[in-house]
Amino acid sequence: MLDEAQDTNPVLEQVFNAQRGHAQLVMVSDSAQAVYGWRGARDVMTDFTVPR
Repeated sequence: MLDEAQDTNPVLEQVFNAQRGHAQLVMVSDSAQAVYGWRGARDVMTDFTVPR
């Protein structure tokens, strides 16, 4: 589970995405609460795609 997905740093994004084939992924995000963009965090939920 990735809570505060709107403030995810690149390293945590890589760890989360590396689990795609091994676990059910759940994200919680509110882009209106993004506060850490100044340190490289971004809202990873905006480009998350669901495999079909």
